[in-house]
Amino acid sequence: MSTTIGNVIEWAARNYPEKTGLVYRRKNQSWTFRELDEKVNRFADSLKRRGVRKGDSICFSLQYKRICHYVICCGKAGSYFQSN
Repeated sequence: MSTTIGNVIEWAARNYPEKTGLVYRRKNQSWTFRELDEKVNRFADSLKRRGVRKGDSICFSLQYKRICHYVICCGKAGSYFQSN
């Protein structure tokens, strides 16, 4: 099995659930590894329900603060993140 960012977040959520996993300084927001894993799992599951499959390429129009969540969830869905 290859190591993906999704695998790393899952591992960190299991081993360090309450440690800070992501910080968005501009808005003074942070998420623990557990919160980050839960958030990206929900979105990755949503992508899969919409038909996204391993190897698909996805492009989003999004706010900068959400880019980390989208990159990680794409990895969990087995797809690729593209930005314009």
